Amino acid sequence: MLHHWDSVHVRSSTSASASLAILTKLTLENLKLIHGFRDLGTFQLPATEVSGPAGLHRYLTYLIPNGNNKNSPASSDAEIISFILSYLQSSSYSSSLQTISVSVHFFTILVLSNTPEALFTGGPAPAWKWAKPDAPHWQKKSGFWKPDLEDVIEDAEWSVGGGLRLLLQGVTEERKEELRRGMILFPASK
Repeated sequence: MLHHWDSVHVRSSTSASASLAILTKLTLENLKLIHGFRDLGTFQLPATEVSGPAGLHRYLTYLIPNGNNKNSPASSDAEIISFILSYLQSSSYSSSLQTISVSVHFFTILVLSNTPEALFTGGPAPAWKWAKPDAPHWQKKSGFWKPDLEDVIEDAEWSVGGGLRLLLQGVTEERKEELRRGMILFPASK
């Protein structure tokens, strides 16, 4: 599951419209191919709070300082990650005998966009592409926009191996289907 929260600079509070969770079948080995990969560790979280992917996303979203609680808003993605890790590391769930906990392993990856403050300005559906600007001249330097992240990572692994940059843009549902069928339209239909 990938979790994203829009830039802390454009939201006044954490809300469903400022965040999303994307189901994925990526493995640890797939994630390691992406530039900026970081293993954050395994944490014990309360099972009742994080049941299912949506529950985990709500739980993490609740932990982000947003100005509506006693903490001041975070000013960067790094600060958000640091705050969540700090909270998880100091949490007492792992030592409580009355709380059933589940192990959750966290990683971060770097995702680039031409609109970093709000990744989905072009539409509600994600479209992914890989790039490796420093690839040797005889290798491809980027892939094609695709709606399925797993397809993008597989193509990148076969084409250039690791160290790839992951690009994301929001597209309409119509454009997502065009990309799924392999239609390359210039300019992209709206």
